[in-house]
Amino acid sequence: MSLSISPNSISSFFSFTTRRPVAIIMVVLGVFIFGYISLDKLPVNLLPEIAYPTITVRTEYPGAAPEDVEERVSRRIHEALSVLPRLEQISSISKSGLSDVSLEFSWGTNIPYATQNIREKLDQIDLPDDVENPVILRYDPTLDPILRVGVFGSRDLAVLRKIAEDDVQRRLETIEGIAAVKVRGGLEEEIRIELDANKLRELNLDIATIDTRLAAENVNMAGGTIKEGDTEYLVRTLNQFRSLDEIRELVVRRTAGNALRLAEIARITRSHKERDVITRINGMESVELQIFKEADANIVTVAERVKAMLLGTKSQQDYVLALASGAIKDPETVLREARSKKEKERAEAADETASAKAEKGKKPPPGGHSGGRRRGLAALDEDPELMKLRSEVDKKHRMLSFISARLPPDMDVRILSDQSGFIKDSIDEVISSIQLGGILAILVLYFFLRKFASTAIIALAIPISVVATFAPMYLTKTSLNIMSLGGLALGIGMLVDNSIIVLESIFRCREEGLSVPDAATRGVSEIGGAATASTLTTVAVFFPIAFVEGIAGQIFRDQALTVVFSLLTSLAVALFFIPMLASRQMPSREGAEEKGFAFRAWKSYRKTCRSEDGRWRIFRAILLAPPFVLHFVLEYAGFVVVFILRWSVKIIAWKFGAILFSIKYVLLPATFLFDAAFGALKRAYPPVLRMLLVNQAASMLLFVAVGALLFVGVNMAMELGQELLPEVHQGELIVNVALPPGTPLEKTDAIVTRAEKLTLDTGLLQWASSSVGVSRDEIAGAEEGEHTGKIFLKLKTGKKIEEDEERALAALREIYGSFPEIQSTRFSRPTLFSFKAPLQVEVKGTDLKEINFAARDVENMVRTLPGL
Repeated sequence: MSLSISPNSISSFFSFTTRRPVAIIMVVLGVFIFGYISLDKLPVNLLPEIAYPTITVRTEYPGAAPEDVEERVSRRIHEALSVLPRLEQISSISKSGLSDVSLEFSWGTNIPYATQNIREKLDQIDLPDDVENPVILRYDPTLDPILRVGVFGSRDLAVLRKIAEDDVQRRLETIEGIAAVKVRGGLEEEIRIELDANKLRELNLDIATIDTRLAAENVNMAGGTIKEGDTEYLVRTLNQFRSLDEIRELVVRRTAGNALRLAEIARITRSHKERDVITRINGMESVELQIFKEADANIVTVAERVKAMLLGTKSQQDYVLALASGAIKDPETVLREARSKKEKERAEAADETASAKAEKGKKPPPGGHSGGRRRGLAALDEDPELMKLRSEVDKKHRMLSFISARLPPDMDVRILSDQSGFIKDSIDEVISSIQLGGILAILVLYFFLRKFASTAIIALAIPISVVATFAPMYLTKTSLNIMSLGGLALGIGMLVDNSIIVLESIFRCREEGLSVPDAATRGVSEIGGAATASTLTTVAVFFPIAFVEGIAGQIFRDQALTVVFSLLTSLAVALFFIPMLASRQMPSREGAEEKGFAFRAWKSYRKTCRSEDGRWRIFRAILLAPPFVLHFVLEYAGFVVVFILRWSVKIIAWKFGAILFSIKYVLLPATFLFDAAFGALKRAYPPVLRMLLVNQAASMLLFVAVGALLFVGVNMAMELGQELLPEVHQGELIVNVALPPGTPLEKTDAIVTRAEKLTLDTGLLQWASSSVGVSRDEIAGAEEGEHTGKIFLKLKTGKKIEEDEERALAALREIYGSFPEIQSTRFSRPTLFSFKAPLQVEVKGTDLKEINFAARDVENMVRTLPGL
């Protein structure tokens, strides 16, 4: 009895996959190219973009004490903003001359709309006249600097700061993708006018009068426009001080024809502003630049541009080394010597020519010898050898165009921290894991299928599905980060599931006697619904994660979307592309035309040009002869191209077949072991299953064993630590030290410098940099100020980074514990983004002294708890 199914009875939605192979291939190629182009446009970050619904209102009250700032500024802003919709928590920090009011909104709040509401409320607050306008700051952890650059040297700190601002900062701000470059440390120039109080009293003057005169004489403002005919001129009033002498000569008051100048009642000196931050590199005071990227910029790309601008590209660095070692002669020196030599030769030739003409009695040319020399110098500009040397000089200027090459010899720059390096390494490791997982998946498929053709078809689905996934990632603004790539790696194992079941269904239909195209159509039709349902169940698990609010939702959204996109892409590939590949077979030669295309073309031409009785139509034959020849030439050219392509494909296929043949024999030992293990499992499974079905005692024993394992596993899982993201080990440590509040900046710097020197003496570090104090434009916590400092340490690490960090931490605890001035020390590693402390205890009240005593009691009580 044989099973016979008519091909005409097979009608399916998927039948066009076998009837329209070119269309399927074009669609797949289009999607693949779109995905490949999207891959180049995807931003690369360590983690997904995380936006906290937090806004800070910063208000400066110069010269005011913390109590005054709280009473006149913070409390009024606090009361006005506490009625905002969707506000979860509001808190304020009042410092000397500064108020920070922080507002935390519920997740999902429209922050631009909330910002507009805050502006409206702030306009209604009555603040003191000498209070600066409040500034709204949006806190976003992605705005941490992607690079920290130190500028140091033996020059004065004011000069370092000026060069950092005028040269380094301005050039870095022009780089595409850079949002801002902030300068910290060094000395900012300031003109100081110290008035003599006794003379002011004698002359009946006050500070307000002096301030008004200075403002009136130091003017730079627009003055309107003047029209003259068709030309319009912009007018500006420019009367700014350009030197200290001009300030000293300022007339403060005129009485009875006598002019009272500022120098008579004040001492004018060039000084620097009061310092907020002191930065050092290996104990040497420096200037630090913090580089921030634009919101949608690629961190890795922007960092590469910054490093190329700072330190030069690889070719530029090689050129500088060759120039310094003497391997390349200085082109400017060579050009100077060559030009001097040419000028000398031309001058001697001109003198000889002039002398020869003088001996013959001829008059010298106009201008004499000088005219000849001028013509000779003009000819030098067109000398081929000198023009070539000038191009070498231009090349030198291009090669030395980066910042560090143009700094004075006693100055240098160093990259103190670089987010892109760790990001690039992390992304590369994840990509390597994805590639390794794909290779292992293909090997496992081969062990089961044992057919290179079937394995190749399924293996082809992996890169197509992966690359096509990048297109929807780009459309949904999903970046390449460890979460999205982790989702891609998670989906690699599931990408081939649909392809395997579709291919197995097609193979089964072939065994039932169907032709290859019909088997492909029926196979995918029978299994298509089940494959779609199976994929959608997995999608239903991951897709809702994209709608979770809070930190977890923002972190895992990219991973969930990537898994969904990769699964849907793999489903489309399995349902349409795999059947098309499986339905392809070598064309048969039976029934092929015995004659070639030339014979067929001649037969068609002869039939067209002859009448029904077989006689030639001369006029038609002559008229159709040129098109026939052109058609013959074009068809012959096409035949040549197809012939070359066909044989090229055959050669590639033969080489690929030879490689597969060699791989097959290389995998023979592994195949033998797999067959032995899998065969033993196949033989053992039926009797074990029959025993469990028949013997109730064995079934109960298996149930108890599984329950015991489950119980042990749950207990072990409960003992595992829980955290959102693990610590990152980069061979870098951060030491946060705090002295008693109120400690001056200079004393904090002196203690931090001593601790930094002892740390460097351990020999465990590559370099260290420190920062003491907090800039006014930074969002700082209540515990940060002039009494706090940070030390950034780059360790000498080997392959075991964690062990090197622990060894360094033990030495650091001993060093910083030996300083009685340091009130608290906290060691940390560079974090992916910041969180609040896991547990916070807040003590509230109206009396600061009572709150302080109560907070001390709480601290003493919880200090003894284990784990703190």
